Amino acid sequence: ANREFIDFDNTYYNSDSVKTYTAHGHTFFVTGSFSTLDKETASVLYFNKNLLSKEATNDIYDLVRKGEWTFDKFFTYLEAAYSDNGDGILEEGEIFGGALFPTDYYKYFGIKQAGVSKSTGQWELTINDDKVDDVISAIITSYKNAKGVIITAGGRIFFDDDKVAFLSDVLLHLNEFEIKSIGIVPFPMLNKEQGRYYVPCSMQLSVAMCIPKITQDREMSEYFMDVLCWTGEEYTMKAYIETKKEQFNDDADMEMITEYIIPSIFYDAGEAVGWETLISINQNCYKDNENHFDEVYAEAEPDALKTIAEWNVAWGGYTEE
Repeated sequence: ANREFIDFDNTYYNSDSVKTYTAHGHTFFVTGSFSTLDKETASVLYFNKNLLSKEATNDIYDLVRKGEWTFDKFFTYLEAAYSDNGDGILEEGEIFGGALFPTDYYKYFGIKQAGVSKSTGQWELTINDDKVDDVISAIITSYKNAKGVIITAGGRIFFDDDKVAFLSDVLLHLNEFEIKSIGIVPFPMLNKEQGRYYVPCSMQLSVAMCIPKITQDREMSEYFMDVLCWTGEEYTMKAYIETKKEQFNDDADMEMITEYIIPSIFYDAGEAVGWETLISINQNCYKDNENHFDEVYAEAEPDALKTIAEWNVAWGGYTEE
């Protein structure tokens, strides 16, 4: 991270990826403006402006700007949009507050499967913290209150049919919507104490760079890596943003993308190496409106700790030559 031609303080590097992939005193991978894949696979919250008043739309944007767009505020808007006879089936003239994709909700609140210990600089398992229970409890509470949330992978269909006010999906699918009056915001914070928005992306589909140890002209490789990232910000990202402007009618929507969504994309090394099948806070952890995380975690922990130990051996063996 202290090489002559590389300065990770430059905005064309994703600062969260630098922190995520720095362990044992070395930064191993980095991503940034040279790739749009992490942007396209970023999970965001769309809303149907046809089902919300203009005042509500403006209020939501203001909440995001003030750092007050929280889970509780989100559910007040879900409840306000909700119109159903109580049978849980969307029928003609009925509206559900939100269709949330069945994903790992903990990512929206900044909880990572793996992190780096501040004291040792080595990899450690970080998912089993108190915030996990807070997240699951908040989700269970919202479902118990019947505020019009459905968990479905087919929410885009309901959204297009003006039957769902809010939809969690990725930026990539924006051009597939039939309705044109769409708003966009980051997923809300659990509470204001969280301090920032977290926008998870698909790390298996994202692109990161590294410079192999066997590279003969390392300085030249570093120089071109920096040039590639700078070029990505100056040209690729500007062109990418222009394509998004064509799909939105409001400058406020683009402000959400450029100021609050893309800069908030964060990385989890545990997912990047394929841990999703080991630990995930999905419906299995809160089935039947009960918190089952402890038992799910207990079953997965031995394999996760073994993987962590293998990481530390492999990554810790790196030496400057």
